[in-house]
Amino acid sequence: MFRKLCHFIIMIYYLIFVYFGLRLLFFYDVEKVSDIFKKTVVDKNPFMYFSLWGVTFQLVYFTFVIILDYTDITSEKSRSPWKNCLETFRKHFFMAIVFPTTLLIGLTFWTFFIYDRELIYPEVLDKEVPFALNHGCHTIPPILVFIHLFLADQSDINSTVCIVLISIMELLYTVCFIWSGIMYGNWIYIMYDTMRADKIATIFVICYIITCLSFVFGRKLSTTLSRINYEVKLGTRKIN
Repeated sequence: MFRKLCHFIIMIYYLIFVYFGLRLLFFYDVEKVSDIFKKTVVDKNPFMYFSLWGVTFQLVYFTFVIILDYTDITSEKSRSPWKNCLETFRKHFFMAIVFPTTLLIGLTFWTFFIYDRELIYPEVLDKEVPFALNHGCHTIPPILVFIHLFLADQSDINSTVCIVLISIMELLYTVCFIWSGIMYGNWIYIMYDTMRADKIATIFVICYIITCLSFVFGRKLSTTLSRINYEVKLGTRKIN
């Protein structure tokens, strides 16, 4: 029951965040926004913000988890023929897409923010982007996915499948990123405007490596948690 409640609260959080995030990015008064807001949002393709991709992945995943929780399709007592298939999909989607991308977004954003925030999030945007919205996108999600990692079993996944899914996701974003740059005549992030193509490619490669390492870290942590949980249950049974 506690796990279901946590999942429900997390999903509500993402629904509220996505609502206010989309409202900020797409429903604004052009005449009232600042020049820097026009340069970073109005004149670009907001759909290409990887933070928006990440939050979308998280919302889709936790909505799916809520459906599984309250229909009990994947519970231990369930005899549904879809049980194993749905549970396998859930685990791989979380470990290959949701967990590593969430860590990547949080890590890269705050790294650039601390190094030189003007490269990724100019200070003047603080007047137009709510403080809570920034942290709601780049600080809180990593905490939530770690909480979920402790609550839900993520064992028995195929690492090769996960790496393939990560590669497909990264390739898809790269293609969309390049397409958006060509169509709009500029890159989605300000820092790329003054970079050569080789430096941009290097950043993408580093991000891919970080994503894969995040998956490996999550995989090992999940395995450790599963073993500890099993030992606790086994010890409880012996005591009883």
